[in-house]
Order: sequence, then structure tokens, then C-alpha cells
Amino acid sequence: MEKADLMQYLTEISRLPLKTDGHYTKKELLTKRFLLAQDERLQIYFAPHNLITQRKARIMIVGICPGWTQTEIAFQTYRANLDLTLNARLLSCKKASRFAGGMRKNLIEMLDQLDLPAYLGLRSAAELFDGRNELLHTTSLIKFPVFKAGKNYPGYGPKILKSPLLKDYVQTYFLAEVHEFTQPLLVIPLGKAVEEVLLTLQQQHELPYCQVMTGFPHPSGVNGHRKEQFAANFTFLAQELQKFFAAVGQ
Repeated sequence: MEKADLMQYLTEISRLPLKTDGHYTKKELLTKRFLLAQDERLQIYFAPHNLITQRKARIMIVGICPGWTQTEIAFQTYRANLDLTLNARLLSCKKASRFAGGMRKNLIEMLDQLDLPAYLGLRSAAELFDGRNELLHTTSLIKFPVFKAGKNYPGYGPKILKSPLLKDYVQTYFLAEVHEFTQPLLVIPLGKAVEEVLLTLQQQHELPYCQVMTGFPHPSGVNGHRKEQFAANFTFLAQELQKFFAAVGQ
């Protein structure tokens, strides 16, 4: 699979009406003009917030794919900032959209409880999403939003590596992104579906410089077992953090 020419989709966003008092709807964005690929069950649409890589990052947080909330915020942010340079626009989309909402709040709380900020000389993991965002790279196994029957793809039905379409996107975009890094990265997968794929890629020697943290719960509010999973895995997660930073000399 070859990478799509993404500039045409950015041009299409520029042509959208500017929303100052409302939000874009799925009928406005999940259309043929932004459709990247599809099969009999899944549709992959363009979104502009995973197009920039923080190459100096120490931490990489990986989700399944952007959801609708993140997608809509990214479109709004890009369209509202056409006066900025392209790079600044994409960075604004990244900062505004990544794990936006309750998921970001839950993620910060868990990282703070693990004392991750102390290893980076920060007071809170919230700084990774704001003033020290260069230390954090956020991405997804599938760089673009995936929908199944109009809803966010949950990582199964089919599983990512069982779907030729999704597997192609992992290989074409995610692995190319990972190979842009040349220094040790602590990779935090959000949930079992992501962890499973990353461990498979690690076994295939596709993740150079990466230490994959295992057992980290998905921070979505929909994950009703999040707190129990985090408490059960807390000691092991803390040890994985310590192991990584000891290995890189910090």
C-alpha cells in the first residue's frame, strides 16, 4: 500500500465553512471527500491531527485510532487557523485533539500516580500536553479515524492484524512513524488491543528503540474496570517505568 497524498484532504478542510458557534457533524465530515479507504465493514477517514511527529519525545502513547471527538476537534482547529503556517496548524491540531476530554484527564491522573513526571523533571503529566509537549508523542496504530457501522472502531470485530485493510495502515503509516525515532522511547499502549499489536510488532523486531509498557488500562470513561485494572497492575507498571529510565541513564 502506498501513502495517500494527504495535501488534497487538507485543502478540502480549508474549504469547509468556519464553525464559530457550533460543531461539525458526522454528515459534514464522514463523506466521500474525506474517505481514505474502506472494506465491507470498516471506513477510514482523513483527520489532520496525527500528521506531525515529536522526534525529541521520550514517551510515546499509542491508541487504537482517533475517535469522533478527536476528529471533530482537529477539523475545527485546522479550519480556524488557516492564517498560521502549515506546520503550526498541524501542531495546533495535535495539541488540541490528542486524547481530548475525559480520556486525557484520566490518563494524566494515572501517569501522575505512577510518578512519571518526576523522571522527566515535571510537576504533573499535564505539562506533557501543554508547555513540555515536545517530550510526548501521541499517535495511533491506525493514524486516521476508523468507523464501523458509523461508530468508533473498538479494536475488534475484526482485530487489527486480522484485517488486511487495518494491517496495511499499521505497516504503511505507524511503522514508518516509529522509525523516525533514533533514541529510546517508552511506549504506552492504551488497552489490550493496542498492547497485543505492539507486542507482536516487537517480536517481529519492528520497534527499534522501544520499550513497550504492558498492563496499562485504557483511560476511556467507558472502561468501567479502569481503576481496578490500574490498581492491580500498579506495582508492575511502576517497575517498568523505573526499568526504562534506569536503562537510559535518568
